[in-house]
Amino acid sequence: MKTRIGIILTVLAALPCGVLSSGDPPAVWAKGFTSEGAGKTGLQLIGVDQSKEGLSGLFVYYNISPDDRRTAPVVIAGARSRTDIFWANATLQVKKTAAAEWQMVGKSKGDGVPETMTVASNEGSKVFRIDFETLKRFITTDGMGRVTISCGAAAEFQLEALTPPTNIGN
Repeated sequence: MKTRIGIILTVLAALPCGVLSSGDPPAVWAKGFTSEGAGKTGLQLIGVDQSKEGLSGLFVYYNISPDDRRTAPVVIAGARSRTDIFWANATLQVKKTAAAEWQMVGKSKGDGVPETMTVASNEGSKVFRIDFETLKRFITTDGMGRVTISCGAAAEFQLEALTPPTNIGN
């Protein structure tokens, strides 16, 4: 049985790396989020990172039983990069409104050595990434984004959360 967790994102921090010129978004930035689903079973977006390599989401998977029973281990497929970052394989979807149907816009596969991450019963995973470059072109036209990883878990979020912070340096 799949469990869906609604996540409310709140910006915690914006970390600029570089110099801004008047009104230009930074070339490198990061945002962190808190969510009301922390500690519950499911996939959770905890941050967004724009680096030289591109836009990516930072995620954690919680394999927590709601009634303190043991859960089966969860396996997440992906790849480990040369810089030792685990990139999960994911399907990327968007929709314009809450009532609209999800549209698949791409698949995300990390570059590197194929690997799996196992999340033990009643544990959380280490932080891993999903490539969000495909979602960039939908930020201004669609309202919602969703990623689904290999174990079937999905996380939904507002696409505007993928935009750079606007208050850096103010």
